[in-house]
Amino acid sequence: MAQAEPAAARVTLPILDEAFKANPYPYYDALRRSWGPVVPIRLPSGVEAWLVVGHDWARALLADSRLCKQPPRLGGQATPPAYAPAHRLFEHLLMLDAPRHTQLRAVLARCFTPRRVAALGPHIEEIAACLIERIASCSGGDLIADLAMPLPYQVVCTLLGVPAHERPQLQAWLEALTMADFDEPARTVAIAQDFDDYFCALAQRKRAGDDDDLYADLVRACARGECAEDALPALGFLLLAAGHETTANLIGNGMHALLANDAWPRACADPASATRTIEELLRLDGALETATARYAGEAIDIAGVTIRAGETVFIGLAAANRDPARFERADQFDGTRAQASAHLAFGRGIHSCIGAGLARLEALVVFVALARQLPGLRLAQAPAALRWKPGLITRGLQALPVRC
Repeated sequence: MAQAEPAAARVTLPILDEAFKANPYPYYDALRRSWGPVVPIRLPSGVEAWLVVGHDWARALLADSRLCKQPPRLGGQATPPAYAPAHRLFEHLLMLDAPRHTQLRAVLARCFTPRRVAALGPHIEEIAACLIERIASCSGGDLIADLAMPLPYQVVCTLLGVPAHERPQLQAWLEALTMADFDEPARTVAIAQDFDDYFCALAQRKRAGDDDDLYADLVRACARGECAEDALPALGFLLLAAGHETTANLIGNGMHALLANDAWPRACADPASATRTIEELLRLDGALETATARYAGEAIDIAGVTIRAGETVFIGLAAANRDPARFERADQFDGTRAQASAHLAFGRGIHSCIGAGLARLEALVVFVALARQLPGLRLAQAPAALRWKPGLITRGLQALPVRC
């Protein structure tokens, strides 16, 4: 894979290249050396943007109110967004600015409480034990398809009060949306409408019942006038999608790092250190490559460059978490690292991941259960043979074959 050179006006980020996705970190190191902490990039789609690869600047900009989630209107016209599916389902928290974001986030936070998350612990343990037992009975399997994907999906469906018999259909729509090309808006919008119709119908059922789940609480909040009724489908969709794939990537990436770095035996020997291990795994190879797009609401002078009003900015979470200026031996796994929690894997500021506590709990349950039930777990393929999902935002394996 060619290293980045500062000769071109912009660096074309090779997000579709398998070698880059397998190990983007040397490329990010080269960008930092050649350009500094803020890099002018071009995506394969032709979108031009800035990529922040330095930890300190990434941390600052994640909480900088001058960066907006909606493209600003300049000269009476909106700046063309990096991607903009035309459907209200995608007008969720990750795509909103204050004051609407502030209102909806507060409503969600009142419903999505630490107590509600903690109460899911026994359910998560039950699901994990069952899925791991199936892997053990087959003397191995694919940790992504057999564990990392189904566990958080079942958990988030339980959280939302989605009946078991309806979950396969929602999963099929999620997979179809993942495969949809956003350059084909009709297909994307059709899938979005299916989700919209479903969450509207689910809200209607919750109104008529006395369910004690998160989505029922959100429906009741709307009935009290705390948020608009038309916000419900987007909230439900965001929780379903974000609470599924990112946690799956955290589990898959984490187990890959432990197995590929010969750290699994040590992790099994000391399950009490699992909480600290998870923070180091989030830093080393988290579930997101970058944060979702932001737009400069005004000119921003940063690290010797000027980001002009309206320009697109991506915060490189993966790059920032391996910045050697912030972390010693940044490319090495260290389960005892004292500063691992300084990572940015869950973002920062008003758009930080509201489900971070649940993701941590799911990962903790899975890693401890795997250490207890499958201490002899090992990779069934060489790390170099594994394939990673293409794209800019998420970072995750397509499969992780193991033997036990």
